[in-house]
Amino acid sequence: MYPGADYAGKWFGYVGPFVTMLILFGILKALGMLRVHAHEEVEGLDTVEHGMPAYGHDGGGMASASFQGSAAQA
Repeated sequence: MYPGADYAGKWFGYVGPFVTMLILFGILKALGMLRVHAHEEVEGLDTVEHGMPAYGHDGGGMASASFQGSAAQA
């Protein structure tokens, strides 16, 4: 075997893709393409993208209801 073959395999298998994605996501972050607009984040992406809330009108959803139910039983 070649002594450098192991290092080349690690570079192309692990380090190369990591460095490539680090650069790509750094560019996307610098361009502001990784986050939604502030008003969409406040309003909620479910409402902005689908036109209705995902968890009912109170914003609590099923997790909130089951939590309140278990608190009421105690």
